[in-house]
Amino acid sequence: MVPGPVGQRTGGYLYDARMRDEFLRRGWEMPVHELPGRFPAADPAARQSMARTLSALPTGSRVLLDGLALGGLPCEAAVQARRLRLVALVHHPLAHEAGLPAHLRLRFGLTEREAVRHCMGVVVTSPFTAERVQALGVPPERIRVAPPGTEPAPLASAPLRAPAFGNEAQGPMHLVCVGSLAPRKGQDILVEAAARMEASGWTLTLVGSLERNPAFAREVVRRIRELGMEDRIRVSGELDHEALERLYRQTTLLVVPSLYEGYGMVVTEAVARGIPVLATDGGALPHTLPAGSGVVVPAGDAAALGRALDQLLEAHGARSDHPGAARWRALVEEARHCSDRLLDWPEAASVLAEALASLDSMEGARTSAMPFAPEPPHASGSAHSPDPSRAQASPDPADATFDADWLSLREPVDHRSRAEGLLPDLVDWWRTRMAHRIVDLGSGTGSNLRYLAPRLPGSQRWTLVDHDPDLLARVRRPTPSGTFHIRSLDPVVADLAGRGLESVARADLVTASALLDLVSREWLGRLVQACLEAGAAALFALSYDGTVRWSRAAGTLDTDGGDVEGGTRVSDRWILDAVNRHQHRDKGTGGALGPRAAEEAARLFRGAGYRCRLLPTPWVLGSADASLVGELVDGWARAATEVAPGRADAIRRWARLRTKQVAAGEVQVSVGHLDLLALPPEAG
Repeated sequence: MVPGPVGQRTGGYLYDARMRDEFLRRGWEMPVHELPGRFPAADPAARQSMARTLSALPTGSRVLLDGLALGGLPCEAAVQARRLRLVALVHHPLAHEAGLPAHLRLRFGLTEREAVRHCMGVVVTSPFTAERVQALGVPPERIRVAPPGTEPAPLASAPLRAPAFGNEAQGPMHLVCVGSLAPRKGQDILVEAAARMEASGWTLTLVGSLERNPAFAREVVRRIRELGMEDRIRVSGELDHEALERLYRQTTLLVVPSLYEGYGMVVTEAVARGIPVLATDGGALPHTLPAGSGVVVPAGDAAALGRALDQLLEAHGARSDHPGAARWRALVEEARHCSDRLLDWPEAASVLAEALASLDSMEGARTSAMPFAPEPPHASGSAHSPDPSRAQASPDPADATFDADWLSLREPVDHRSRAEGLLPDLVDWWRTRMAHRIVDLGSGTGSNLRYLAPRLPGSQRWTLVDHDPDLLARVRRPTPSGTFHIRSLDPVVADLAGRGLESVARADLVTASALLDLVSREWLGRLVQACLEAGAAALFALSYDGTVRWSRAAGTLDTDGGDVEGGTRVSDRWILDAVNRHQHRDKGTGGALGPRAAEEAARLFRGAGYRCRLLPTPWVLGSADASLVGELVDGWARAATEVAPGRADAIRRWARLRTKQVAAGEVQVSVGHLDLLALPPEAG
């Protein structure tokens, strides 16, 4: 299973395609599923294509998932982990891609760590990458190394056409760099290195797609022109197989300036043709390059790369009796000697087949703890009511998503509204229990963490569960103080119906903010049972209670509001009724409890022997909160329109009026919430 067409000319796709071809020759049934959508930062099309394709496969199927597709979609993998034999194929960890913004690097680290957890094993292309995958938490016994093969090819004669071999040089030394123009591939560094070179008598061809990172490719081309090196450095774009073979026959030296490679197939392609290699030490490259067939320099160091190029050009051009010529002869001869010791593709396919068979035979290889269900429920990971428009009624957890701006906007209001009166009982229990493990369900960017951690004494270990990796990547710790210490903070990308509930088993305290009104009674019952089995306390804040009150600044209650411009009138009460009906729609775990959630949770916890307290925690919003009110009213209007689309015009007029009145300081609005503290039964 691969993202997009398998025929793309990158190392990872070439590996996938060649392995597929070899398995088909052996009579294996191995259809390739080409997934539409954006990867690895998965968009809705990617999520849907992965979920749909996996769900259509027969139970028990072995599925080899390219890491570029799998790594961003842990929840989709979790759904099918018990039904299918999932194996990840990791060319290199997603977070190791060069040039990623910090939040994307963190996001990919989180999603890939969770995704491989749901696989019975991981196949990698190098021992180096195997070590990196272990850092994702995969046990060594679940990792198999299956390196790429090489295609038999005639030895290139260009490296021999050198004074070092006693031959007259026939034209300039031809340097070639093969790889999509992208930051990780380091072509910008190679151009800077070339500009530093003192030697002459060389040309350089950059081969690779200009479309994968167009901005980077344009910058490389611009820099070549700025340096006035267009006559020496040619950017060819992507070449087909035949054109690349013709180029290899003319290549004197392959240059691989990558910042990181999980294997580096281009290295063995060159050595298979007897072409020496100048590579960096980025990632697996020093391990892939056969000893003696090339030179290695530090990754990202243009000066070192330029010096090495000068030295190799000098060795190439030295007379055969000159001491420097021996270096060039040794590199070329070793590359030619190693060319027939590399795995070919049939041999590489045998290694992969054996790897898959050994993973199949492992008892207990599958570590996913998610119970099998043909159509398991999903829950929003970042559930922050009471804006129904931001928690869409869809079985896809990725649709019940809240953007970081909304969460940031509401955080100060959340914090000032919470029930401080519940904290003394919680802190007493916390100290008596000597508790330290907190699980935050639907954590978003960590607002609950930032509120609660400073109010709990001592050492704390937090697990933050959310299905949205973008939000988890933006988690900020609270300001440190001498009263508490966050010993560990573990973000987990998972839906609440699966690993979210599993995480409760290791908790002393389970907490969530603005979550309960979006879940079903069935899910809530499972949560209460999980808390009881763990002996965990529960603190659930800001559950919407179904009340909204508009009042004038002078304190006079105004229940009219709404449309004063004529036409069909909608009142505040009508809007509230529509919003509350919308709140009961399925948000991913079944029909949502909506406004009765906090009281139902208290009833279930009391039935399990818990001591419970409920306190009101209303939002009181005025002109200082106009931005939040604008977003809130807009969400209510969208929800009401879904309930009664025929009254959309009147609903829009109501929303404009109320937003304008709050901004002008004419009215304020109170949105009802409840905070629930549930302390477990005393032991014995």
